[in-house]
Amino acid sequence: MTMKIKVVDCLEWKAPDQPGELLRFVAAFADEGVDLDILYNCGSGGSIGAAAKKPAKLAAALKELGVKAAPCKCLYLTGKDKTGAMVKAMRKLAAAKINVEYCTVLAAKGKFGAVLWVADSALPKAAKLLKA
Repeated sequence: MTMKIKVVDCLEWKAPDQPGELLRFVAAFADEGVDLDILYNCGSGGSIGAAAKKPAKLAAALKELGVKAAPCKCLYLTGKDKTGAMVKAMRKLAAAKINVEYCTVLAAKGKFGAVLWVADSALPKAAKLLKA
């Protein structure tokens, strides 16, 4: 299996940094039938973001919650889970002086998925380098 790379549209918003806030969102998404591909909560600043199979459903659910979300994009990489699976992609980005601002990688059942955020201005170059 070759690594697959695609650019994904996300929505990000702020929420109070308190217990139960993430639950409020995931429960509302489930109630509205929003099928999430990505959900992230960045640190203690109350930033939450998500990408869904049907972005319009995600946007509608957030609007229903009274949340003002901002669009953003990330790179979504998938492939076979093996030692060093991310090295080639990260080398290409580093050689092009593209800073990875945030990255998360998970692996299960022989496959991995990674989400990379780079500066908006660097995204087209990063996507081209990685052949997204």
